[in-house]
Amino acid sequence: MLGPCMCAQIADLLVCSLTIDTTPVPRKLARLHLVSDILHNSAASVPNAWTYRSIFERKLPAVFDHLGDIYLSFPGRLKAEQFKVLVEKVRSRTSSSSRALSLCSPCPSR
Repeated sequence: MLGPCMCAQIADLLVCSLTIDTTPVPRKLARLHLVSDILHNSAASVPNAWTYRSIFERKLPAVFDHLGDIYLSFPGRLKAEQFKVLVEKVRSRTSSSSRALSLCSPCPSR
């Protein structure tokens, strides 16, 4: 069983890894899926599972701001739109069960 301190360290590590500029985009998307899975499972009736949700609620807006910057940095419209669709799929899949993702703004319009 993980305590709140360990949950915070894991969440911090994931958020940090999602906002590193040099991390390849496919790796960021894979990590975003991991965060989505963690948020989905944080509703389980397991001790301290709620801790992840409360931590991510505070930290995910910065992640989605960063992903929005990545979206705007793509040189081609097609590639940018493909990225946006992938991010929005993860966001919409989880936002119905997670206040953390529903609070985050989607990728900006081009």
